[in-house]
Amino acid sequence: MSTQQPDWELVGTVGDVDPLGYGGGFVFRDKTGVYDPEIEYVEPIGDGGSRDDVQSVTVYRVVLEPHTFIDGVLSDNKFHPEYPVWYAKDLQSICQTCDCDSGELIGQLCGDDPMERARAYMSIASYFGWGELDSYPLHLTPSEAEERYAEDKYQTH
Repeated sequence: MSTQQPDWELVGTVGDVDPLGYGGGFVFRDKTGVYDPEIEYVEPIGDGGSRDDVQSVTVYRVVLEPHTFIDGVLSDNKFHPEYPVWYAKDLQSICQTCDCDSGELIGQLCGDDPMERARAYMSIASYFGWGELDSYPLHLTPSEAEERYAEDKYQTH
């Protein structure tokens, strides 16, 4: 087990161009290469429909684990790829909901691109809800969320 701490860099965003106002995800990669990429998906809660109306923010943090697809089994367990990931049986339903092809979704989950993997996890979350991927989300005020995702903290490359 590594004792090295991750050094996160923002790779990009998925979802709305204004995640803090309308929902979306920040995708991070560990510059040390020790930890898998992660997404922090932001769900603003408010009355109106603008960033000014946001009353609180829920942040779901999910490790974008690489998957394997061996002998028709989609797995997130690198030690036992014969064990399917918990949502494998619902893959067709996920794809119908998201209007995507199962081969494309599997490719995104098994690929090395953190942005593609984040898009796949967004498809899974759109079917099950983000709470199924992170049952202990962060609950922030709008100002705490602004501070957490301040533009000067993360630079895309």
